[in-house]
Amino acid sequence: MVKKGRKVNPSPHQIAFHARHAELGVRTFVLVLYVPPGKVASKEGKLLLYSGAQIFELVKSGVDTDPVASYHYGAVPWNMLMFTLAEA
Repeated sequence: MVKKGRKVNPSPHQIAFHARHAELGVRTFVLVLYVPPGKVASKEGKLLLYSGAQIFELVKSGVDTDPVASYHYGAVPWNMLMFTLAEA
């Protein structure tokens, strides 16, 4: 979850996990809840799906990094999300 601004702050362990798995060719994903400042999650929130291989760009650029997929928080099509994860 983005707590302030547009920055994503994964832990060092999460960064290492995604970087290592990307090196090995193993797919991982990062799901980020982004709610613009002053907005309500159910109305303006988005779930942003990133490839684990994007972890360094995600740390650097936050939610300005192009996601693999983006969903409105209040209406996530979970079956489409599962399909995206399986096909990515």
